[in-house]
Amino acid sequence: MLTLVNRRLRISNDSNLRGERKLVKCHRILYDLNVTSGFYVIDIDFLTELHTNCATQPKSPLIMMLDKNLGHTLDKELFNRFQILPYENSSKKDYVQVQDGNVFRLLPKSISYLQIGAIHIPANIPQFLQFWKRSRRVDCKNVLARDEEELENRTIPLNGIKAIASVRDIFLSFGAFPFIHGGSLLGWYRECSLIPHTYDADFGVRIDEMSPSIQYYLRTLPKAADFALYRALGMLSDGYELTIYSWDFFFSIDIFGIYDEGDKSWCGGTSETLQKFRYYYPKIDDFCSADLLDHHFFIPCNVEGVLEAEYGKEWAKDFHTKAYGWSSSAKNVKHVGQWPAELKKDVYQIFLE
Repeated sequence: MLTLVNRRLRISNDSNLRGERKLVKCHRILYDLNVTSGFYVIDIDFLTELHTNCATQPKSPLIMMLDKNLGHTLDKELFNRFQILPYENSSKKDYVQVQDGNVFRLLPKSISYLQIGAIHIPANIPQFLQFWKRSRRVDCKNVLARDEEELENRTIPLNGIKAIASVRDIFLSFGAFPFIHGGSLLGWYRECSLIPHTYDADFGVRIDEMSPSIQYYLRTLPKAADFALYRALGMLSDGYELTIYSWDFFFSIDIFGIYDEGDKSWCGGTSETLQKFRYYYPKIDDFCSADLLDHHFFIPCNVEGVLEAEYGKEWAKDFHTKAYGWSSSAKNVKHVGQWPAELKKDVYQIFLE
């Protein structure tokens, strides 16, 4: 089910609830819509105005979503008053799928909603607007068939997706929006799964969404945590990369800072000898949503352009991980210099031996 904040908003004379009374006043217009419970306001223009200007009249018709299994119970008059988008809520998936005309959109179930009268609105409107902006579904191609032996001898088990999703959620909690990148993007698009011979997972995060607090949080996780920060490479200003290790599933997850340069985007790599590399892509600044093993992840909308830049026009063909050199095999890699030796303690930090 969707996540509801465990209270209704209400008017109260208690001085401790002044903020709540203000919120109710701000959203009082929603009390007068005269609908039954189960509706979720997802009207982007209305929510933007509501967050910016507090009191506002909804445009007509107000866009709301409703469980597709409840649509047949509605009074036909409601379809004249509102634009109702059906959503599908599968217990096997960590997202709901919303049908928006000919477009399907994915929204994570972790989004919290406030109940105001019979209406639900996102508890964190700015965050919801960012989720919606990235919500258009893109499907994988599944163009590479694997034999049973390959699938049975995976280096990362399929339930390792839980660890990848957990890292996703850590970054989301800091206001960053990670997207699957590199070999993880290739595996999703090419075979709708994890590449069976891969040793790690990859995320990209636009560098303006990164903050030092993320590294600090990961560095100070208790020893009993499911993850540990293995290393930090580069600097926030140049070639930043974090590697997180999953104790439960015994594989690492790389998170690359994504930088813009003209009409290109790039991420960095740093070798143990402090050699600097950059991987150039078409601009990565427009994001969509995808299903990877029943989990919701963001992806670049220009997925084929990104994959072609890194793996070439024959990206659909398999290239075994053991034969892939991280600093030499990619089509888009460039050697761009070397870090000064005196910076090694800052740009090549190893936290697990």
